[in-house]
Amino acid sequence: MKNSEIDPIAADVAHMVADAEDRLICRQVIRTVSERHGVGSRRVKAAITRLVEAGALRFSEECGNSFLEKNYGGTVRLSPHVKVAPPRVPVSPEAGCQMVRLMPGIAFGDCRHPTTRLSVCGLDFLFAANTGFGRSGDALDIGTGSGILALVAARLGGFRVLAIDIDPCARKEAADNAALNDLSDCIVVSNKGLEQVCGPFCLVTANLRLPTLKRYAPLIDNLLMPGGGLVVSGIRNQETASLMAAFDTMGRGVWQASDGGWSAMVFIKHPSKTKKSTK
Repeated sequence: MKNSEIDPIAADVAHMVADAEDRLICRQVIRTVSERHGVGSRRVKAAITRLVEAGALRFSEECGNSFLEKNYGGTVRLSPHVKVAPPRVPVSPEAGCQMVRLMPGIAFGDCRHPTTRLSVCGLDFLFAANTGFGRSGDALDIGTGSGILALVAARLGGFRVLAIDIDPCARKEAADNAALNDLSDCIVVSNKGLEQVCGPFCLVTANLRLPTLKRYAPLIDNLLMPGGGLVVSGIRNQETASLMAAFDTMGRGVWQASDGGWSAMVFIKHPSKTKKSTK
């Protein structure tokens, strides 16, 4: 459904679902939007039906409740220059936009969670903006899950990517997705722990929770080369100050965005400082 075809009722419904941290019960959405716009529930239901038919939203059933959520079953634009789609779904080429194919799976990173979308937006920003980001080197994706961030790094930045994950199921899905996108030569999926990885890397991505990010901060600092970029997500909005403090000595924050109560940030590592010689 084109934006021009969305009426204010449908737009409100779409925004409510997009901004929600969890799935919304359909009857609650109908009641809230109906009261907000002073219209009958039938009009709100009609707007929801149009959004579902257009593929923007979908219904799901659980324990007798009907939930309304964003539909990621088709082609989804994750950022200005990245689209994702399942295998064999026809997609029209678009100038300046990279397509990533992703097989259905159970590993984290199927685009449903805000942190995945935010991480992709962070990568897009890093490659498109004039941040002083140095691209001479390889990339590291920590906790790769489905491999979505490794795929985007390879597609947008042309990197060779080391994608690590302790979960064998996630590694299998990431390797399969790399093959699906003809990127097996560019993406190496490994069971190495971060402590076993040798750098340096010009790009590091990490969609992890705050305690893990803080614990990994010194290791990431050692692995990331000066001028390199770090894309981190997996943090709640109220945790951004704590995350900035963890990486403050490593680099400068150049980007931050939020979605559904979650945040992502991009850092550029400080240039190396040459020590003065002493006689």
